[in-house]
Amino acid sequence: MNKPLTHERLLEYREAFQLFDKDGNGTIEIDELKIVLSSLGQPATQEELEELMKLADIDGDGTIDLDEFIEMMRVQDAMETENSHEETLRETFQLFDTDGSGKISSSELKQVMEKLGDHLTDSQIQAMIKEADADGDGEIDFEEFVRMVSC
Repeated sequence: MNKPLTHERLLEYREAFQLFDKDGNGTIEIDELKIVLSSLGQPATQEELEELMKLADIDGDGTIDLDEFIEMMRVQDAMETENSHEETLRETFQLFDTDGSGKISSSELKQVMEKLGDHLTDSQIQAMIKEADADGDGEIDFEEFVRMVSC
């Protein structure tokens, strides 16, 4: 999450901050946040606005300054990247899980590997399953799949 910001990304954050800072005083107040969210088609209740402010307002002064805004955006970007990565993994898992059971069997693994041009023996397939199968049920669930492809 502490990946260095590119110059271009920093400029994007500054431009966005200026859009949020309607009165140009260098901070975003709760009423400005409400207006911007509404204009983006994401109206928020007073409670939701207060929660957002609490999360972003690191120094607790009741406003979001540029540094706090940049940190909030970095965290948001990191979360989106993580979510995108997980979504890709889920889509890949579903390609292997041809029957939609939530688990990859040895026959499903063999079938997909053959489609990819890898003609593995049954013992090679079983070895792959055994390597990834943390709970010992003879199949690979999503969590086991993630661990397997992350190695």
